[in-house]
Amino acid sequence: MPYQSKLLIKFKDKEAGKNRSSVDGFYRDPDGNEYFIKKPSDKCELFAELFAGLLLKQFINEGLIDKDYCPSLICADAIQFEEGTYGLIQPLISFNELHKAIGTSYSNGNDRNPLKEAVYGPDYYTQVMQGNAYFGLSLVLMYSLLFSAHSVHSGNIIILKNKDVIASNQYGRIDWGDAFRYLAHPQNNDNILYAYENRGLFNIKKLTKEYFLNYKKIIGIYPAMAEKARQLQDKMTPNLMLKMVTNALKLTPHDLLDTTTRTNFANYISMPSFEKVIFGFNGNYEPFAQEFADLLTARLAKITDLKDLNVQEAQENLYKSTIVLPSITLSFNEKEAFPAIMDNWEKKLTKTNDGRTLDISNLDLSTLAEHYNCYLNEIAEQCEQSNIWDHTDDSANMFQPFDFSNGALIHGHAFISSYKESTVLRRLFSINPSNLNLSRFAAFEDPSNDYSKKYPESVWHKLELLLVTGQGVSISIQF
Repeated sequence: MPYQSKLLIKFKDKEAGKNRSSVDGFYRDPDGNEYFIKKPSDKCELFAELFAGLLLKQFINEGLIDKDYCPSLICADAIQFEEGTYGLIQPLISFNELHKAIGTSYSNGNDRNPLKEAVYGPDYYTQVMQGNAYFGLSLVLMYSLLFSAHSVHSGNIIILKNKDVIASNQYGRIDWGDAFRYLAHPQNNDNILYAYENRGLFNIKKLTKEYFLNYKKIIGIYPAMAEKARQLQDKMTPNLMLKMVTNALKLTPHDLLDTTTRTNFANYISMPSFEKVIFGFNGNYEPFAQEFADLLTARLAKITDLKDLNVQEAQENLYKSTIVLPSITLSFNEKEAFPAIMDNWEKKLTKTNDGRTLDISNLDLSTLAEHYNCYLNEIAEQCEQSNIWDHTDDSANMFQPFDFSNGALIHGHAFISSYKESTVLRRLFSINPSNLNLSRFAAFEDPSNDYSKKYPESVWHKLELLLVTGQGVSISIQF
């Protein structure tokens, strides 16, 4: 593969992450320089990561980021393939993903466990403070929030292996493909820590994707982000912000996006003016560039106001005017099915969106868990009866190609290929009514996760998302 007049040779395929293109992987040029290349299937994601990288390089070039911190911001450039399409390329760096350091990996260590982080994330994330001296985390979180790149989970936050240069642990970020999502939407800018797409009590993304809140038990992290924002704000002028945005648009390949993708990205960031942008040095950038620069300036100001969420202060001598509203009481009829319970609660809560507390004192959570388990059983039985898994009774289950345990016991369970998918579904997603603990079926956790990553549009993956939502509501409501 040619790049900057040199031939790149692939020496390793990409292993982790959601994208799986044939070009994805690790490359080396004749001089020994190594690179990582990927080709996102979503063109909006491709542009988002490229534009974020080009912007970050503008901040670096203008001297707005201290040189010791620059390695924390992993930026991608565009690479054009021989058939004319584009991908992303970046110098290969050595790092460990955060999930390996804080213990939220799957048993094989290749990727983070989203369910573990959704339920217990803030407790695990406090471990970033343990051990050696560290730096860079507040900076990468600040720029992520500035760009509305909320996927600051333990797969994208990394620890650089550069101890030969700096003795401290240096945190960084990879993969900016989520940047600018709903950037200009008003509800994405009112309470800046909370992404617009995650709003709503029964929105699964609220339970699994509010990644900034995983850091809420690290006292001082949000004020440190605010301080980094103030330092940047002191160096910033409106003209400088506009200059950097304009330069990033100039450096974007003129033929990167087709008309359809341009329209899609305008909707993606809630900025209609993006549809009229023409990239390249002779392009057309207004009024988008000015609107975008103004929006970044406004978001930067909001970040300067961040404070800890968990700090307890003495209140006895502090006057605080408070209007006390009656609580919203959640209850259910024992004859109601689990989906009906969820529908009724959602209707009640959406009608009363005024900050009231929830009264769950009369909720029998064990019975709620039993209702959820009945719902799970009904789904499993319907899938089995309709042969939705689409294979013969005597064939191995669809997870067998993803099992590499060689029959070893994992927490008391071995992978058995003859187990039906519906049986696996029950064992993976049931809740123990006596203590509200999640079921463990360890031998199937990694194979089923790998299956979902390979087949994101499969019935299994959609059921998985549905049931994780049910689990999340049933368990998290007790806290």
